[in-house]
Amino acid sequence: MIPEGETRGGDTAAGLAAAMDTLLATDLTGLSDTALVDVMREVESVRCRMAALSHRMIAEVESRHLWERAGAKGMRGYLIDVLRLSAAEAGARVRASASLRPRSFCGEPAPALLPTTAALQAEGAISPEHARVIMRVMDRIPNAVPVETQAEAEQHLAHAASQMPPEYVTKVGHVLLTCLDPDGGLTNDDDRARRRELWLGKQRVDGMSEIKGVLDPQLRALLDVVLAKWARPGMCNPEDPDSPRMGPAAVDKDAVEAAARRDRRSAGQRNHDALKAFLAAGGGPENLGSHRGVPVSVVLTMSLTDLHAGTGYAHTASGSVMSIPDALRMAEGSYPLLMLFDGKGLPLHLGRGKYRLASPWQRLACIAADRGCTRPGCEAPATMCAVHHMVPWLRGGRTDIENLTLVCDRCHAQIPEDVDDPTGWATLGRGKSSSGIGNGGVGSGRYPGRVVWAPPTRIDPARAPRVNLHHHPEQWLTEPPTDHGIDHPDRPGPRHRDHRTADRRPTGHHDRPSTDHRTHRPNPSRGDHLRQ
Repeated sequence: MIPEGETRGGDTAAGLAAAMDTLLATDLTGLSDTALVDVMREVESVRCRMAALSHRMIAEVESRHLWERAGAKGMRGYLIDVLRLSAAEAGARVRASASLRPRSFCGEPAPALLPTTAALQAEGAISPEHARVIMRVMDRIPNAVPVETQAEAEQHLAHAASQMPPEYVTKVGHVLLTCLDPDGGLTNDDDRARRRELWLGKQRVDGMSEIKGVLDPQLRALLDVVLAKWARPGMCNPEDPDSPRMGPAAVDKDAVEAAARRDRRSAGQRNHDALKAFLAAGGGPENLGSHRGVPVSVVLTMSLTDLHAGTGYAHTASGSVMSIPDALRMAEGSYPLLMLFDGKGLPLHLGRGKYRLASPWQRLACIAADRGCTRPGCEAPATMCAVHHMVPWLRGGRTDIENLTLVCDRCHAQIPEDVDDPTGWATLGRGKSSSGIGNGGVGSGRYPGRVVWAPPTRIDPARAPRVNLHHHPEQWLTEPPTDHGIDHPDRPGPRHRDHRTADRRPTGHHDRPSTDHRTHRPNPSRGDHLRQ
């Protein structure tokens, strides 16, 4: 029997959809100017109220821990998966819900953190963008400002938002902050710590990346020291072979002055080159120990064909790309490793059968082959992944390169202990190769060398195999998908999914540090997945 509340909620949503169908079918040309404007305003008001409803729904999803049961990386990741939102929009909705939804303490209802803003949005008087502006201004108010004064400030901002566009509310906020803390004396270390951040944007098509952030005084002072010395005109100029470089030896003053006269870089370019020189020298990765069993270093992977031609791109373990000439310049003085693959991208044998943990060499081979997490839909780079046995060690899977792949910690938690459990993800092996390497692989052979996964039934009841081409976008261009199953690598599954899954917290098999080096026990029952 369907609960009454569930029926009522479904009927209400259906009524809302029916009203939208009616509006979409309305002939707007028959409306007068006044009527058209009235409809526009009413629809905009409803749109604002829908955001208030979204805050409550997000709060309910969080209280039920649905994102955790689905194996998503937090509430934002859950919204991206379920509603197909962008990462920015999903994050904005989660933050707005935290500030604008009703709360409760020990079962007693309590107002939202920004009660006036929440109330006006529920009335349809202010938009989500208005609310985001108010949240940003309120976050910049120092903690030392009395709570009553902060509440009054929020009321002023909310009422301004109900009358003016968001840009005007931003100006009101600036005036408000100036009045509350005119000389900055109320801002303390806690406020600065709360506001610190540093973001690396996604790599653009041209290979460049944007960086933005807010630095605390300590980091600013450290960076100032580096830039004051090494970002001077003439220093660390990559276009000038005679430019003084960073190092322990004293820099010749005459050499710096001569290089400065040749220096045509802007101040921003000099800062960039100084920071790069600092990280490549004493502040570089060689002083950072190891990460997931491999010394911290920039791992570059390139094909032998591109290396000989001097064109194309090299891939890093952190998910970025750079041109072959740039990669060769960066690799000067390093120790190259040759990893051999077959013609379809399958690594040749590299075994460590009697040990459970993958060797550093096997991890490097996985980085070269997979470049990142292989679960369909995941974008985690290799630096965030562990080495995973596709056929579990406890079920006879060997620690050989044919049986290893990269899986991030979040995705590994979605692989159940029982590999035949249909409610979790499962690795089926690498795709077939036409070269004879990896015979016994799975799939149609359309994406040889890629790891094939079976999704849980909540995503696809048929569990059609699929692969992840996020780290290998070139394969989209060479063989565009044409039909179903494995030929739709990152297909999110049917649009109408069944989310009613049982609560479970599966454990994984990836190579966490351990001293338990057990002897391999073969299990012929799993031998059909990979060539052992």
